[in-house]
Amino acid sequence: MNEERMIDIYESIHESGFSVRTLELIDNYINDILNGRTNLDRFNQQEHAGLCLADSPLIGAYADTSVIKERTSIYSTLDKALEAIVLHNALFPETQMTTIGFTRDSDGLFRIILTQPYIGCQRLATKAEIDEMVGAKGFHDNGDGNGVNYINERLHLEDMHPANVFIDPQSGKPICIDCIVKFRKNEQ
Repeated sequence: MNEERMIDIYESIHESGFSVRTLELIDNYINDILNGRTNLDRFNQQEHAGLCLADSPLIGAYADTSVIKERTSIYSTLDKALEAIVLHNALFPETQMTTIGFTRDSDGLFRIILTQPYIGCQRLATKAEIDEMVGAKGFHDNGDGNGVNYINERLHLEDMHPANVFIDPQSGKPICIDCIVKFRKNEQ
């Protein structure tokens, strides 16, 4: 049943974007999870009880070779949050994010639950390694003095600190597991 509900939500998003109807479908699903009327069957295992029982998601839990994560509400709209996931996936396909559900936190803010491939960590990347990685993708430091934010002609790439960029033990190269990607103003 839950799989059918997710298919209905995805079809609604495909057909009409995040319309009133789509948001109602999502809210109804979230409320059923929060009120214990349904579980997230895919994670209905004891070690994922936080997700199954609609408590705080068990962030960092593993499902096969993936990590379950929660995307926080740092974006002004749900469209922008989903857009950021698509942009991340285009820039960093080795750590592609897949949306698996939606929830609300204790303050009622909308959250996206997603999975991402598990990436081993040989060590955290250095600033120089991060600069080289994003430079190869056409980005440069935005000059704000923080050293973790980058820009190119169209995009902002933010939160690129070492805890979000690992050195992959397989390739020895930096891999971004989490960052904020958004269009620069007036260029959307």
